[in-house]
Amino acid sequence: MNKTYEIVYADPPWDYNGQSQHSGSAGVDTGGAATHYPTMTVQQMIDRISVPSADNCLLYMWTSSPHLPQAIQLGNGWGFDYATVAFVWHKGKTNPGFYTMSQCELCLVFKKGKIPSPRGSRNQRQFLEETRQQHSRKPDEIRKRIERMHPQQTKYEMFARQVTPGWDCEGNQTNTFEYNTVFDTLFDTL
Repeated sequence: MNKTYEIVYADPPWDYNGQSQHSGSAGVDTGGAATHYPTMTVQQMIDRISVPSADNCLLYMWTSSPHLPQAIQLGNGWGFDYATVAFVWHKGKTNPGFYTMSQCELCLVFKKGKIPSPRGSRNQRQFLEETRQQHSRKPDEIRKRIERMHPQQTKYEMFARQVTPGWDCEGNQTNTFEYNTVFDTLFDTL
């Protein structure tokens, strides 16, 4: 790939060591990442994946709380510096956890060089409450917030599970979900 991007968005296929998720005291297997797509270790992603980033680039990366240290390691391994938590998604439904019930997921932001300019909106909310849908599906609203923050920058989604207008998307399951354009269409008609 010869093209580089100023905004990179990623939902890495985190390896949970083959662990499945269980629901309630009955221990019913509700699946884990490995039952939905091939997973990779952090080292495999560092070694095998080259991020097509521009000299000035932001990487928005999803992580679950147990993978927070690995997410920072991965961002650093790809040549980025950790900046902050960009978004916190409250999923509206819980998953069992070892310490507390898991119901939030984090989207971190990493920086290479400077923040790409010109910048757009700086008043996007960090917190989003939206009921989770299919396994690993992220809210379309987060991409829309990133677009408002960086309206003129080139955008690339790694490990994409859907094709999103205005983004170059790459992944082995890009047709898994359909991008939600209902609200865009609604606002266009007003």
